[in-house]
Amino acid sequence: DGESCPKKRKYFGEEYETGNVSDEYDMDDDELERYLCKRLDLTNLSDNPLDFWKNNKIEFPVLAKVACQIFSVPATSACVERSFSSAGNIVTKRRTNIKPTQLNNVLFLRSFYSFK
Repeated sequence: DGESCPKKRKYFGEEYETGNVSDEYDMDDDELERYLCKRLDLTNLSDNPLDFWKNNKIEFPVLAKVACQIFSVPATSACVERSFSSAGNIVTKRRTNIKPTQLNNVLFLRSFYSFK
């Protein structure tokens, strides 16, 4: 389309910078701006967002790493199930009035001592 992407502020107070400060960065090298301005062909996009980042990891290396961390989900829920099972073993008929913070403390101590 040839339209340029509108310039956005990078951080609060940018309008007061002189351009001579060493902590400022070049607009042409901003990965996020390049990604936001990129035109995507929606017909070729996969349902899996990790496929996009795998194909574009050379153009957007930092964003690709962040996307992999965000979209990586554990395949099982075994850890959560183990936690519920442990909580069920602690909260018995005799301990029905235990406070949630106290239960968290007991679960933490049990997990801490199991790793030693």
